[in-house]
Amino acid sequence: MTHQVIHFDNWQVLTHLIDKQLTIPLAKVQFDRLICHLSSRSLRSAAQLGDHAADTLNKWFKEILVPNDDLELTEFIADIKRIPLSQTQHSYLIIDSQKLAIEQLNLACIEILQHFNSISLVLIGPITPINLEKIEAYLTQSYYLITTIRYVEGRLFSKVITYKAHLAQLRNKLFLLDNHVQTQQSIQVCPVFISDYVASADFIEGHGYQTFQGLQIPVDELDQSQNCVIVLPCQRFDKIATLAQSIVKLKNKFGESLKILVKELTPCIRYSDFHMLITAGAQCILKHNYSEAILNDQIQLNRLLSMPASYLQANELLKLYQGPIQQMGFIDFDKFKSSVAKALETYQNSHIEFALVVLTPFSSVPIQKACSYLKFQRKGDIACQHDGKILIFFSILRVSEIPTALTNVSIIEASSLFYSQHFYTTAAQIHPFIEQQQNVKDNHVSPPLMQTTPFSKSSPQQVNWDDI
Repeated sequence: MTHQVIHFDNWQVLTHLIDKQLTIPLAKVQFDRLICHLSSRSLRSAAQLGDHAADTLNKWFKEILVPNDDLELTEFIADIKRIPLSQTQHSYLIIDSQKLAIEQLNLACIEILQHFNSISLVLIGPITPINLEKIEAYLTQSYYLITTIRYVEGRLFSKVITYKAHLAQLRNKLFLLDNHVQTQQSIQVCPVFISDYVASADFIEGHGYQTFQGLQIPVDELDQSQNCVIVLPCQRFDKIATLAQSIVKLKNKFGESLKILVKELTPCIRYSDFHMLITAGAQCILKHNYSEAILNDQIQLNRLLSMPASYLQANELLKLYQGPIQQMGFIDFDKFKSSVAKALETYQNSHIEFALVVLTPFSSVPIQKACSYLKFQRKGDIACQHDGKILIFFSILRVSEIPTALTNVSIIEASSLFYSQHFYTTAAQIHPFIEQQQNVKDNHVSPPLMQTTPFSKSSPQQVNWDDI
């Protein structure tokens, strides 16, 4: 059953569409019966239908019903209610609203929609989109459409105010109607499900997308409509493996008909994670700083694309992207040295990037206190303290991500803890540095630069040397 409300600014727009035989995007076409509340004489006069347009309508429709004389709208509605209804027959009903008050028109539309199970209501005249939106509450069928067609600077456009076909929904979509632009008119709209973590409620509602809470994937809805797009959130380092496992399960179940996008909420996806999520079946990874406009662009693009399932098992995927270092956090210097050496040997002649970060805290900050402000969340990120310094080895990350990675492991801003930060990003730099540290006695204290006094015992602060 279908409810459609199709609005034309004036009769000339409708006549042009008939003459050019242009199709209306997303509209169902079933030319069973045409009904008009104007008489044939007034229809010819108001619409200025030429012989070509009249012949076209006669060819399109199996039955055309018009009154002998012009009727008041209430009389017309009373008459059409006497027409026998058919479960398989679809009617197009034309109403000239140019001389009707908007309240009168709204009541008439609601009464007609409530009476007919399958109807396309064609409204002619100046009606605002806001008034058309008021009718939406009375569209009760599983398939409905409200669209308005008008000229803008000499070009004919169709604006879809709202559209629904089972789980597929669309709002505020603009189409160009032109003899030379036919590809847009055959657009296939599929359902889009977005986590409420990913986008604002206004964005989701404004585009007609469907929402779900957090990571509670709507599997039942996906079962009902497998050809769809889903946007999942990625919030923290420690959730990436779980997210990859969920993507593998979804792709193995639904295959290429399910398009999966991942939106990073905070900077947490490193390039190894990126490749793991892509291998799992995600078609697109959006960075944390991408706007909702870019998100919508990617949704539209990925509607048209597909990615087959790899049919990997989740545990196989995780092993595939595990680095050579399985520890996390602080370890002693000897283990740190051997772990780094093993990783560098494994990465030899590969394109994997890594970094050794050497941090020297202010003398007002005890080394143990500085260590307590560093919290590691990813396997492969290891650290040790040696000779008054903190050494951190990030086993897999892009060199450009070092500041972000350091920010993520430090509870407070690193610049307020450490007066010196050095980065080493090649094996040729890292090996000599660690060998040099091996020969230095570990005093476990920061080397004093000059006589200093901590400003606070509760929180580290940088010393203002001019005041001493």
